Amino acid sequence: MVREVAAQLPQESVLYFGDTARVPYGGRTMPEIIRYGREIGGFLTDQGVKLILVACNTSSALALDTLIHELPVPLLGVIDAAAAVAVRTTACGRIGVLATVATANSGAYEKAIAKLRPDSEVFVQSCPALVPLIEAGRLEGEEVRTAVTSYLKPLLEKGIDTLVYGCTHYPFLDRIVADLAGSGVARVDPASALVARAVDLMRAHDGMAVAKTRLDRYIVSGSPEHFRALGSLFLQHTLPPVEQINLEGYRVSGGFIPRQ
Repeated sequence: MVREVAAQLPQESVLYFGDTARVPYGGRTMPEIIRYGREIGGFLTDQGVKLILVACNTSSALALDTLIHELPVPLLGVIDAAAAVAVRTTACGRIGVLATVATANSGAYEKAIAKLRPDSEVFVQSCPALVPLIEAGRLEGEEVRTAVTSYLKPLLEKGIDTLVYGCTHYPFLDRIVADLAGSGVARVDPASALVARAVDLMRAHDGMAVAKTRLDRYIVSGSPEHFRALGSLFLQHTLPPVEQINLEGYRVSGGFIPRQ
C-alpha cells in the first residue's frame, strides 16, 4: 500500500501503522477485528490524519462498516475499490479471488461484485498459508510455488478471466501467479485500486497536499527491526527507523484505556 501511495500521491505524508504483533488477521473473529480497528483508528485519528486507508481485506470485510460510523475522519477500504476494478476488467464475468480465511468466509467480495454486476460469477479461494510465507520474506521457491498452485488451480478450472488479490500481501507473489495463470487472466491489485479511489476523493474535496511537509512515519506493534528489514525488501529501499507501539486498549481522544 505504501508503495502505491508513493507512486500515486508522492506529495502526501504517510503515517503507517502495521499491527504486526497480531497478524495474520485472517483467522481472527469479527469482534477481535473490530476491536483492533477501533484501537488503530483511534490512534491514527489522534495523530491528525485526514484520511485512513484500511489496507487489509479482512478489516475491510469485517470492521469497515462499523468504523466509518465511529471515527471522525473518512475511511476507505480495499474491497469495494478492488471489486470495481474487477468488474471493469472482466469480459466473461467470471472473477476469482484469493483471500484470507476470514475474508473468504465473510462473503464480502461476492456482495461487492454482485452490486456492480449481478450476472457475474465470483469464486473465492481461501489461502491460509500465503501470509505467513510472505511475512517470513519467502516470495519464491518450491514451497511458495506449490502453495500458490494449490490455491490458484481451482479458480483457473472455473474459467476465470480476472483474479483479485484479496489480501494486500499477495501482490508480492505476482510473478509466480502470473506465470501460473498466464496472459489470459488479468490480475487486480487492491492497493492500487484503493489509492486511486483516495486520489479521486481528495480531489473532489480539494484535500490534496501541495507538497510533502512531514517525513513518513512507520509504526508497528511487533518487532520494528523485523518490519524494517522486510519492508525495505518489499519496497526496495531502506526504510527510516521504525517505531513500536502496542495499541491494546487505545481509544480515540482518550489515549490508553484498560479494557474491562
